[in-house]
Amino acid sequence: HRNCLIEMQFIQQLPPENRQTIQVMQKLAVNALGDTVVAHDDVLFGAGDSAEAAYFVQSGRLNYHWGEEDDSDGGIPVSRNVWIAEMALWTPWTHLGDLVSEDVSRLVVLHVEQFCKCVRESGECQPAAVAYAKDYVDELKSRNSNMNDLFISRRDKQPARVSRQASMHSAMADGSFGCCRGFWRTPKTKTNVLPMDG
Repeated sequence: HRNCLIEMQFIQQLPPENRQTIQVMQKLAVNALGDTVVAHDDVLFGAGDSAEAAYFVQSGRLNYHWGEEDDSDGGIPVSRNVWIAEMALWTPWTHLGDLVSEDVSRLVVLHVEQFCKCVRESGECQPAAVAYAKDYVDELKSRNSNMNDLFISRRDKQPARVSRQASMHSAMADGSFGCCRGFWRTPKTKTNVLPMDG
């Protein structure tokens, strides 16, 4: 699954030889990624569905149907080796169109909850994910009129390295908490162990 992970801009922006980056990629491959094969006319997601995964097309043909004009001409052909519905990784998302297979197709599925959990557990990748999510959502908002599930970020800048506390403070201060809530660590609760009465 390395080939599909390195196509994600967030992964490309992490230090490639860093142990934590490698560990996160390994955890994603084991815990968050899965392979699926779909047949002709299978619907992977439909407009109005809550997004629970991002998809990477490895082979086959898929079309994205978005709005009434796309239904008449068969939809928008989806390219191979790109992420579909990646925004679900960075913000709560409801699909705006239908993704339909036109042929037997093989995809990699990246499950949102497991992705957030794997990234959240990394001391170095987690603050980078918060900063990336904030920038991604800002760009998503700026392109609101042409929005669909095939949105690909055009960002080419490298995010500044920030500490976890600084990135969390920034997200909370500007109200963008929704874009990165999956990357917050859940606090460990302390349990008091009381001696048993004898």
